[in-house]
Amino acid sequence: LACAVCGAAEQTLPENGNEVAFAGRKRATLQLRVANFETTGRELRVTELRAQPGFAMAVLPTTLVGVDVPVLHRSLETGTRATLERSTSSLGDVEVRASHTAWKSGIGSSAQRFVVGGAVKLPTAPLELAPSGREVHPDLQPGCGSVTPVIEATYAWTSSLWSAWTTASLVFP
Repeated sequence: LACAVCGAAEQTLPENGNEVAFAGRKRATLQLRVANFETTGRELRVTELRAQPGFAMAVLPTTLVGVDVPVLHRSLETGTRATLERSTSSLGDVEVRASHTAWKSGIGSSAQRFVVGGAVKLPTAPLELAPSGREVHPDLQPGCGSVTPVIEATYAWTSSLWSAWTTASLVFP
C-alpha cells in the first residue's frame, strides 16, 4: 500500500526527519561524512571525517528514544608561508533524544500524526586549538561546548502517495 521509493502512506516508515514508534522497533544507523571548511582570510583550513553511529528503540508503542555518538578525525592547517598542521581524533557532541506520538488519527484513506520530542546535545567534543596554538573560532569547533536542549513538535498528514508535514523546533544553546 506504500510507495516503494519514499514510503508515503506506510504507517511504520518515518516522515522526513521524524521516525514513527511502534512496539519492538529498533534502529541502528551509521552516517559517514566528509567536510572541508576554510576561514574567510584562508588562514585556517579544517578537514573533517565523521563517523556517526546511532541507535534508537521504542520504549513504548508511541515513544522512541535514541542516541548518536559522532567520532571525528580533524586536520587543521594554517595558510601561512610556513604551513603548520595538526590532526586529532575525538568524540563530537553526543546527542540523546526522545519523541512521542501524542495523537494519531484512526485508520482511513489518510493518516495524521502529532509528534512532540526533545533532545539534548552534550558537550563531549574537546575545545580545539589551531596549529598556531590559538583557540579555533567557535564556528569551526567540533562541538558547541555547552549542554544544548532542543524541543520540537511535528504535524504530519499522509494520503495515498502524498505526504505533508511541518516541524517547529526551539534550540537553546
